[in-house]
Amino acid sequence: MSDQAKHETSSAGPPPATGIFKPRFMEVEESVDMDERFRQARRMAAGEKADESGGPAPNLVEGQHAVAIVTPGRLVILDPCPKPGTVPEEQIADMCQLFPPENPLTISAISYTNIEALTTDMTQTIPFRGFLNAWAYAGHNVMVFEGHPSAFESGVRDTDVLLVDSGMMPFIQFNYLDVAFRIMRPGGRVFIHDRKTYRLTMLTKDASKTSTSQSEADYVELLLRFLMRSSRSTVEVTSGEVVPDLADLLKVDIDWIAELTANRSKLNTDVVIDILLRRAGWQWYTPFKKTGRMKAAIVSDDGKVRAWNFILTLGKSSTGKRQVQIER
Repeated sequence: MSDQAKHETSSAGPPPATGIFKPRFMEVEESVDMDERFRQARRMAAGEKADESGGPAPNLVEGQHAVAIVTPGRLVILDPCPKPGTVPEEQIADMCQLFPPENPLTISAISYTNIEALTTDMTQTIPFRGFLNAWAYAGHNVMVFEGHPSAFESGVRDTDVLLVDSGMMPFIQFNYLDVAFRIMRPGGRVFIHDRKTYRLTMLTKDASKTSTSQSEADYVELLLRFLMRSSRSTVEVTSGEVVPDLADLLKVDIDWIAELTANRSKLNTDVVIDILLRRAGWQWYTPFKKTGRMKAAIVSDDGKVRAWNFILTLGKSSTGKRQVQIER
């Protein structure tokens, strides 16, 4: 079964986002109780007041739904759906084939939610806005946020569907897929919306496990986090050799690091290299690519989440083995 809605058969998507509409890492307000803020957003999306005092949310009539958009500053903006009964069923039938209205779902979407961009042109800011609005009109509860690591679990927990904007992929946590499947409802589904092709692709838990080992993925995240704090500025990962010792990067002696170090000989170095290359933009159709840039959202010692840039250089070791150098 195709994961692409019928009305999106064209491979030609909208023009690339530029200026204020181009996705980027956004600083967020971290002093807000995100569990409660997302509960408020869900109530407002369902057409209820955020404080549970009864009656419809502001600017909505009884029974009218909306898409709730949570901004980096933790404001909730409503994108109202048409009033109930005003849209012919055939007009939204194609969009609702993926999620039929008979079984209302809780949907979270990760997209660019910069407030200046949203208030200038919401459709250009969130490229799949039409989908979200149609699903909300059909009765699903739909909320959008930026996917910041400090809010990721709160925004995805107990959802049925997670839709991720490809433009925001460089700015969400490395292990988002494993975390999502762990905290979503049983049978939860994850989709990627490709800004270039305007297609939806469904990711599966089994596929993620076979293509990216969890142990190697966890190692990559820790490697980048430790390199960011290390006195060293580069580290090399070489095919066929044991992955670098994380303890050497920080010159520390911590029990859980020692345990990971003891098992590092079991990690598949080629899988580690492949994870890094994919994160830096290597694809099957870029066989001659030698350098790439990767942006990662990493939690620092003070608890803040910051965007860090790493430069990856693909080459060969002195023995001719595939090697990737990571430079912060």
